[in-house]
Amino acid sequence: MNDNLTPGLLRGEITPEFGLGIHVYGRIIKVELEPRAQFVIVIDDHTTQKNIQDAWGQIKGHLQNINSMQGSNLNVNQGYTKYGLTYLNENGLSYQEIAKIINFDCIALIGFLYQNRENVTPELEADLSLIAYLLNDLYETVIIRITKISFDEWKETIFALLDVGKFLFALDSYPTNKKVIRETIRYFKTQLLEGKIIPKTGTPTLISAEYCFLREGYYLSAINLIKSMNSQYWKKIQPWVNRRMENIELQAQKFKAENNIK
Repeated sequence: MNDNLTPGLLRGEITPEFGLGIHVYGRIIKVELEPRAQFVIVIDDHTTQKNIQDAWGQIKGHLQNINSMQGSNLNVNQGYTKYGLTYLNENGLSYQEIAKIINFDCIALIGFLYQNRENVTPELEADLSLIAYLLNDLYETVIIRITKISFDEWKETIFALLDVGKFLFALDSYPTNKKVIRETIRYFKTQLLEGKIIPKTGTPTLISAEYCFLREGYYLSAINLIKSMNSQYWKKIQPWVNRRMENIELQAQKFKAENNIK
């Protein structure tokens, strides 16, 4: 297997096309300032089916080498979120507890969007766009399999229900549940074991998101929303929320120390 691909990719250079093996050529291009590997299988009148099968094997090998050296791109297909869920599970949290954590985060994000939807200032607009992006990421990872509708449809449905005083969220079961969390984590772990995904050293987890949510007051929005919409339910879950907030505070202090944040 030819390793000529490696130096150019690591430098992010645009390289000329070069031979990687029989019938296979490759080059590095830049897409939105990031290097991408591009492979071509060359077919002529003498190419056999076995030649094509061998060529695909070579390409898969080169992709595996790139993943091994650079790590996978977790910016696609909710990679960071799936990695974060797996991180929590590998650190001793049950699928049920992770579902509660994700549901509480969803309440925090949807609550902030809902409470600020009619008073969007230029300063707040960027924050709301980021929150919508984060919520959409959670939605595509562990919620859409339950709702079966688009993110925008779901968000507008939740807003409409909140407008009439209906609060559908439940830490145990909605908008996601332990079954979906379990399936998501198990599939991601399978991809890790098979080498299809190789996280980079120091890959951010949900801990960094929690620090951001705490700093920006999103969790306070969640608590205020639950209290205002369903005071009885708040009394039921308050002990869990108190423990959760204490843990988030501890993790935030650790995160700040590790990242030299004052």
